[in-house]
Amino acid sequence: MPEDFLVQQTDSVLATIVRLFALEDSAKFEKSDIVNDWLSENASLIGFISFLLTLFLTGLNVYFAMKSQKYSSDSVKLNSEIRKENNTPNVIVYFDMELMNNLDFKVENIGAIAAKNIKITLIPINEVVNTEHFEKLYVFRHPIAFLAPKQIIKCSVESLFALTNSNNEYPTYNVSIDFSDLEDNQYKREYLIDANMYQGSYQITIKTTHHLTKVVEKIERHLNNLVQVINKERDK
Repeated sequence: MPEDFLVQQTDSVLATIVRLFALEDSAKFEKSDIVNDWLSENASLIGFISFLLTLFLTGLNVYFAMKSQKYSSDSVKLNSEIRKENNTPNVIVYFDMELMNNLDFKVENIGAIAAKNIKITLIPINEVVNTEHFEKLYVFRHPIAFLAPKQIIKCSVESLFALTNSNNEYPTYNVSIDFSDLEDNQYKREYLIDANMYQGSYQITIKTTHHLTKVVEKIERHLNNLVQVINKERDK
């Protein structure tokens, strides 16, 4: 009897387990049927969403491809401009003051290759005084035939004191520079040069170069007079 009871209980437990698995499988099948039914009913919606997603991803791909192409094109253009800039003449003019109180005007080719047919035009934009000889220099009246890389032409202008106008200003000019390279490519530079940047950076000891000549002549006369006095004393 006890053995029969044990067998009966075991069979009951196994039957219960089988029913549970059966119920679980049935639930899975029901869920699967529900999902399949939903997919079947909304197939067109799912297809539309898939189409939109594909279209969006395609648009992103095209956008980034165009951006990459533009960046590549801009890089090529920039590199080309840099190479061109590094292989062109570049003529500039400017005021300089190497000696205290004496203004210089310089023409310089800071480019990598030679420049030719350099035409310089100065247009004063304030009152300029004592610049007649400066404005008649050869570099303004005639084109400069050739200027090598790093070559400088230096012209003396005048003492700053002599260049001071009635408003206590120094000369200021609008500059136009036209030149070409050895292959006849044309270039143009336009800007302003202003000697007033040297305001307060000098010491006045002599008014003008003409005044300096007078001072030297006066010293010479005094020396001659002194020599004459000495000679008279010797003759006595």
